[in-house]
Amino acid sequence: MRYKKIIRLSAVAIFITILVSSPVLAQDAGGASSIEEGFSVDGNFDESDRENSQAAEIAGENNKAGSGGNSAGAPETGFSSFVEESSGSTGTSPLEWGGMVEAAIRVFIDEEAPENSLAAARPPVNLGLHYTGDHSEAVAEITTRRLWNIDTSGVEQDLATQDISWYIKKVINQASLRLFYENFNLQAGYLKEVWGTGDQIHVVDPLNPIDYYDFVNNDYIDRKVAEFMLKGNIPLGLNGLIELVYVPTFTPDFVPLTGKWAPAEAVQLGSAIEAGAALHRPETQSISDGQYAARLSGSFGGFDIAGTYYYGFFRTPRVEIQFKLLPLPPQPENIYLSYDRLHLFGIDMAGVLAGFNLRGEVAAYLLEDQSDSTATWENKSSIQYIAGIDRNLPLSNLNINIQAVGAYYLDEAEDPTHHTVSAALTDSWNHDHIKPEVSASYGVEEEDWMVRPSIGFTLIDDVELHIEYAIFAGGSEGSFGQYDDNDYAEVRFTYMF
Repeated sequence: MRYKKIIRLSAVAIFITILVSSPVLAQDAGGASSIEEGFSVDGNFDESDRENSQAAEIAGENNKAGSGGNSAGAPETGFSSFVEESSGSTGTSPLEWGGMVEAAIRVFIDEEAPENSLAAARPPVNLGLHYTGDHSEAVAEITTRRLWNIDTSGVEQDLATQDISWYIKKVINQASLRLFYENFNLQAGYLKEVWGTGDQIHVVDPLNPIDYYDFVNNDYIDRKVAEFMLKGNIPLGLNGLIELVYVPTFTPDFVPLTGKWAPAEAVQLGSAIEAGAALHRPETQSISDGQYAARLSGSFGGFDIAGTYYYGFFRTPRVEIQFKLLPLPPQPENIYLSYDRLHLFGIDMAGVLAGFNLRGEVAAYLLEDQSDSTATWENKSSIQYIAGIDRNLPLSNLNINIQAVGAYYLDEAEDPTHHTVSAALTDSWNHDHIKPEVSASYGVEEEDWMVRPSIGFTLIDDVELHIEYAIFAGGSEGSFGQYDDNDYAEVRFTYMF
């Protein structure tokens, strides 16, 4: 099986060679076109753009506060413009709406018998409304993208509590309102906030839970689950911004116990539950489980710099298993989940130096109860960081993007460090209508990796065709190696409106 992966990896290498040496295909460009930066070209309401411009957000807050007449500083939803007349006292009020319909099929490759490869159809649908008044705005977006791990058979599917709020959070992409005052504005509702300068991953962005179904393959914004929060934004000077957040309750990460993308540890828990072990979850919906965060950002010497503080919880649960003594061998009887309080202190920056785009994040995750010796390494205090660099190359419209993510776990004598290195090579041809990309990630300690070549085509109107192939390999303990059997090819048509 391994040699077949090597053969396919060689095919990827050939693809890269063609990509780099393809100026003939790029001759129709006629001029410079925008480079799709990052590790993915997939999009949803153009939300991934929110990660790319901290300065733009700050400028929006400064422009809208007190002006009351335009929508600067509003969430970037990518909606098509649509205006309705209103007979209210405010006169004409703009209503923007838009969405996405996607038809996608993913084929999981059976290396021994390709004709038996499993195919899974995915029909994501997104729909959003954005209404702007003179001094307020409202956003409502729904999605079916996160519904794939719902099982109506009654079998345990997720570590999150499956009450009505569980289903609501699977459907609501965002639902919030914002009120603009002279020197500040307030937001309330189900929000997705992205803090930090990393590309598709962050260590200073603790406000939203993550949905781990298909998380390896989704854009960062699509992995986040909207969380109910209250947020105040206070412009400071010309380009500064203070953000204050209160989240009344705590929502754990959404971790599937079954399915092709369930993490290995979750699969083990699922097996224990199926064998009869009882899963005990803590109650996380009381006011005492509230979370607090503050962020100060601004620009200094050509660099965007921000500091973050968060008092909340580790979203990864600590798992304690109680075993039956008889019969032999011992069997799991009770599984207890718990979530540890922590303080997070973080700094992030981004800027341009000598033609290189630089970005970085560093954060200290400090367990509130430092004396607890039963925590697993994932739940121990740690120092985590991100360092990234990208640059346009003098060939076609090529862009190279390299990023390293690391963590050092305090009080962990064995294997205290964990690192992942990622790289992406992107190009753009024919007036930005053809976008090839090759991305790869490597887990240093676990020696596992993922390679994903892809290409996107703009067809007619707002329809895009996207083709990609993903290869996973390496140690079974790694983030990528655990999906060694999940190599897939995917084709999807996306219509944005």
